[in-house]
Amino acid sequence: MTTVAMANETFTIKEEIRVRASLEKTFASLLAEMGPRNQTADGTPLPKVIEARPGGRWMRDLGGDGGHLWGFVQSIKRPSLLEIWGPLFMSTAATSNLLYRLSETADGTLIKFTHTLVGPFPEDHRPRLVSLRRDGRKTMVSINPDTLKTIHDWVALFERHWRGQLRRIKAHAEEDR
Repeated sequence: MTTVAMANETFTIKEEIRVRASLEKTFASLLAEMGPRNQTADGTPLPKVIEARPGGRWMRDLGGDGGHLWGFVQSIKRPSLLEIWGPLFMSTAATSNLLYRLSETADGTLIKFTHTLVGPFPEDHRPRLVSLRRDGRKTMVSINPDTLKTIHDWVALFERHWRGQLRRIKAHAEEDR
């Protein structure tokens, strides 16, 4: 027998950052920081290749036909939009959508970033915030605060990564203004 369970496992991270550089320079910095200048949240170099065209790959090329596919360019509209879809750094059936919207402001560029992750999440990160226990006609609900902390810590890894990337895009774009 096959059991099918439906779950809405989704989270979204939104960030904004103002950059004192032109739209074009900021977009070029975005591509550089997602590509050869990419880093992990702790600053370790993690260079990638981004084929900046619809259907282009965003990947870690290890040479000799080895590597890791992080996603595909779903939409690109230079210099105001970059959208990536794919597994990112998840080894599960979950998928992510990254959306960078850039707009011109009086003093430079505004980047609006959204990362939406749609599960299933890895088993050790699945939300089990409550447990249910039947007592006759009553259902007793218990809150599990440890799970909330686990989920918070996991999401914080993503948030730290994207905030760091946005700061590097800003610094790169603002060099030699």
